[in-house]
Amino acid sequence: MSVNEMVELLRRWGLAPPYVDSFVAEEYTIDSLKLLTAETILKHIPKEGPRSTFENNLKLLRESGDTLEGGEGEDEDDEDNTPLSSRRAKKRKLDNTQLQLILSLPDKNSLHKALKKSMPGIIVLGFYAANSFLDEYTRNLLCTQVIYKGLENDFNRLLTRDDYSSIADDIVVLFPTEDKETWYSVVQKGKATTIQGRLRFKYYSLRRGLISSQLIKPTPVQTEINVDSSISELGDDLEDASFQWLCSNTAPWSEVLSKWGETR
Repeated sequence: MSVNEMVELLRRWGLAPPYVDSFVAEEYTIDSLKLLTAETILKHIPKEGPRSTFENNLKLLRESGDTLEGGEGEDEDDEDNTPLSSRRAKKRKLDNTQLQLILSLPDKNSLHKALKKSMPGIIVLGFYAANSFLDEYTRNLLCTQVIYKGLENDFNRLLTRDDYSSIADDIVVLFPTEDKETWYSVVQKGKATTIQGRLRFKYYSLRRGLISSQLIKPTPVQTEINVDSSISELGDDLEDASFQWLCSNTAPWSEVLSKWGETR
């Protein structure tokens, strides 16, 4: 096993570059990683958070016996003589190791548990594990998943401010580099306040889709506001006829564009 292969593995595990460089400086390989003691791991990864993730990865590696393709003792002729189906099976085994790592981590909250049950959720968890941040694609996947989780038992359920705030808190616990205000915030508008953030926008987007698919019936805006005392006013939005129309209509499209232009 080469140092480069060891580096590739550690990057797949989501280990930060300074820690990877520490192992490179000592010329570790994948095989020698398996021999690490707790004291040596502590020397290279002093912070508890990344160290616990590394130790869990290392445990799975030791148990599976997996290595990267082209390991020590293999040459090009051996590779060429290996049936394609066998090489593919070996690659799938490596992929499954990373998947099992994601699924085996202890649940941090109910959102973590729910994300493990869907492919989009696993994609989000895997991307964060590999990069320590979310991009626009994974944020959008995550937003759809958490709203769906909130509506899975009742598509017509009206989410409250407490719901948005609780979901945003769960997201930040699971993905610490995320900012709560990206997902939920309350903005002052004159004497009233309005909700901003990805969660509210995605909720109304999905709600319009459910209405246009005739899976739910439109609800008067005032009913949505009065459904729970924890919901404060939407401010000037309530007085805006175009905004109220958009909450319950998706057609005709020319009208949608016109109302959107008036309220955006």
